[in-house]
Amino acid sequence: MESLFDLEEPRKNVHSCTGIGCSFCEYVNGTQAKDRATREVVKDPEWTLRATEWRRSLHYGQIITADDLVEAHGLPMGSSNQVGALFNTWARLGAIRLAGVTQSRRDSNHARKVTRWEVA
Repeated sequence: MESLFDLEEPRKNVHSCTGIGCSFCEYVNGTQAKDRATREVVKDPEWTLRATEWRRSLHYGQIITADDLVEAHGLPMGSSNQVGALFNTWARLGAIRLAGVTQSRRDSNHARKVTRWEVA
């Protein structure tokens, strides 16, 4: 059975694609698409700056949700997807880390689950 990765030359990052359903290609392409979408969703840079200053003002270990950010600064102009994109960026940078889930307090979310984050 062939390996997905060529272990003889790891620096070339070569893999033998298995075609449709290749988990390596799916991961790489999905990750790149997610990063691209996160960059493209930012339509209100002023809100992003205020939100980032808010996060920096929080104490290490404090638990926060997107509801807390929206309560502090409201929703951004344009797409509300900016909220999730910003939390994704903070997590990738190591500024926050996953701390579980809870129900949203915002009426518009109809008690759906939201991620709890710990400030790092």
